[in-house]
Amino acid sequence: MVKGRSRQAALPELLKQVEIELRHLRALVKDVFRNCEAKVEAQIEQAANDLLRSLPEAPGAAGMRRRESLIKGAQRLIAELRVKPEKGRYRDVKRIHLTADALTDLAARMQ
Repeated sequence: MVKGRSRQAALPELLKQVEIELRHLRALVKDVFRNCEAKVEAQIEQAANDLLRSLPEAPGAAGMRRRESLIKGAQRLIAELRVKPEKGRYRDVKRIHLTADALTDLAARMQ
């Protein structure tokens, strides 16, 4: 019977430790998503700078067509993004991240 009582005495301490670890896990999730958000926002901002503000003047009609094609490609990528933010789905985060990657690649091709 002594073993059962010592386990009962240890249970509140164990519960306290789990509670602390769960609070830490919640904080960790917030930090990860905050950093992910900052990274993707910075990536989109850089792509926007490259696409909209740093467009090199392409000589001739062929250069103009190339610029127009790349800009329309960026517009299409953004228009095709389908997410439901109110649902908080991981796949939506992935879609946004993939779109940001594609915009960065597109912007790099304009240079």
